[in-house]
Amino acid sequence: MQRQALTFLRGLGNRLRAQPDEAVLRTPRFAREINPEPLEEVEEKRRGLLNLEPEYQRAFVWDITASSRLVETILLGLPVPEGLETLEQLNGKAKEDLSQSEQESLQEYPLSLRILAQSSGSRAVFEIYKRINSGGENLNDQQARKAAFWSPYMRMLNELADYPLMKQVRGSDSTDDEQETDRELILRFFAMVGHMADYRMPLSSFLNDEADRGIQLDAHALQQREDLFRKALHNVHSVFGNASFQKDDGSTKLEPSLWDTLMTAFARYEPEQLDGKEEALREDFRKVLKHKDFKLRLSASNLLQRQDLYDKRTAAIVGKSARRRQSAQRAA
Repeated sequence: MQRQALTFLRGLGNRLRAQPDEAVLRTPRFAREINPEPLEEVEEKRRGLLNLEPEYQRAFVWDITASSRLVETILLGLPVPEGLETLEQLNGKAKEDLSQSEQESLQEYPLSLRILAQSSGSRAVFEIYKRINSGGENLNDQQARKAAFWSPYMRMLNELADYPLMKQVRGSDSTDDEQETDRELILRFFAMVGHMADYRMPLSSFLNDEADRGIQLDAHALQQREDLFRKALHNVHSVFGNASFQKDDGSTKLEPSLWDTLMTAFARYEPEQLDGKEEALREDFRKVLKHKDFKLRLSASNLLQRQDLYDKRTAAIVGKSARRRQSAQRAA
């Protein structure tokens, strides 16, 4: 059966120009399924056995319209996607306006619980999260990734996303927080600075690999990464200010490809190495944006070509200033 499913999906993927993630089909499925239970009984378990408020749970994103439609669906006896946000709606403000009989109907609505086998692995969990949350308020990749690969590494991304300089450079708002935009950018930095040479599309799989590696990091390694991120961001900001990572076209939007290039390039320098070179670096950056080999695309070849070009130009400016300072010191 599994082989037939793979054959079918490969053929379908070829026709649709998309490939299924075969890892999901090869990994263990659900360890067991708990028979449907009324919401009232699930709520009792919530008080003790079930942790329905884990750190990796995304921010609540349902609006009043979606919440009302969920309650309406249940009262009609139709199936609904089940998860923490569903339970929050059933137990929250949405039912305050319902009659007693309607509230009783909600409490008696059966919820099925399925327990994923621990041996399934984080990548399978990621795919399953994405698939079962394809209705309602869809999970994006980073929201699913945070849950599937939860570890102290993911907790560190949360903390760095709240770093004041990150907020300042990004101009982040509540929407960015809900969509995990900053967290994905930070994960992207660590993936690029450590494994850019191994980059292969799609980006989502590349970032999943980084999240998976992060699970193994101890406290010392995590601190090193945190220090590296803060240093790189400080260096970029010291040169480009709040316009960091923006194209020279009047746009104030952060360009992810420039985030990759600048953060990776400036991560290798100590702040004092850039002192006095800010204007030269800014002027050169305006030139490099027009260079024929500096293409803001995410293919592996463009990524490496762009990084190599900018690294060499930056090193020439930083190195030249350093040599001049050394000559002046010897003359004195």
